[in-house]
Amino acid sequence: MLNTLLHNPNVKDRPTFERYQNMNKELLDAGSVSTAILAQIFDSIRTREFKIPCDDAARLDNIFLHPDREGWLYKQSSSQFISGPLSWKRRWFVLSDSCLYYFDQTGDKEPRGIIPLQNVGVRRVENASRPFMFEIFSLSEDGRIKACKTEQTGKLVEGRHSVYRICASSSEDMNAWLEAIAGAVTHYPTRPRSAH
Repeated sequence: MLNTLLHNPNVKDRPTFERYQNMNKELLDAGSVSTAILAQIFDSIRTREFKIPCDDAARLDNIFLHPDREGWLYKQSSSQFISGPLSWKRRWFVLSDSCLYYFDQTGDKEPRGIIPLQNVGVRRVENASRPFMFEIFSLSEDGRIKACKTEQTGKLVEGRHSVYRICASSSEDMNAWLEAIAGAVTHYPTRPRSAH
């Protein structure tokens, strides 16, 4: 995600090293990584952009040739400007390399959003307002899921979610997604959440 934040031309607010440290506060606090190593990683990515090898005729979605799972799902909107019930948007989801990508259409080259499946859980929603609903929820100390999405203006922004609510088209589809996402989740050491 740092590579995207530092090198995508649509990102207007590029992170400083201090912001990158804050984004990785849990790893630093847990002693999983030192500030010096984090600085080396930041400088390496800042000075040398990682590019997906791709000739002009090839599509960027070639990295999704062998996804763990893909298909249409409905994602609950997260607009802070909507009052009342939130809407549901049909999105094409691709699960690959412990990340969940979603697109407006199957042929889109750039994802609408990226959800790294780090320090998250997944569960079905009981007594949901819609059938076959499940949610991806944060297990991190700050309660936020590290994610990013592309706004309609093309600007890439960090997500603000603690939960993503998603609906499948059937019980079988929901169960398959739950199993695939649970199998793709990665956990990094964090401090226990405080009880205040």
